Amino acid sequence: MKKFSPAMSVIVGLFMLFAGIYSVYGGGKTAVIVKQVKVGGGPVCLSENIPLVFYDSSMSIVEVIASGAESKTGQLIISGNFGTVACERFDLFNGKSIIPIPELEPGFYTIELSIDKNVFAGDFFIE
Repeated sequence: MKKFSPAMSVIVGLFMLFAGIYSVYGGGKTAVIVKQVKVGGGPVCLSENIPLVFYDSSMSIVEVIASGAESKTGQLIISGNFGTVACERFDLFNGKSIIPIPELEPGFYTIELSIDKNVFAGDFFIE
């Protein structure tokens, strides 16, 4: 029986690493860059905890990751060329939430996310 050489072990390890990264991040996921647009209730102070938002076209879901959120609920609004496409309330469990949405057609969309009286918004494009 032949033994693997160190070079072969490195090649196999890199292949497994890239396959794992693709399965987690590359399978149709699009990162949506959101910025804080409005602060509600009290003095104006920008949130340091801007949520991460991913749109997964293969499963028609939006994944929200928010650290340091005081409340456990939020609201997601997705608008396109023809008005509001999705308006969903969601709960955060351990700072994460997966929100099912209708399948989106190709085009430009705006996503608005409300968490803890802070509103975040960003644009994304679907080919």
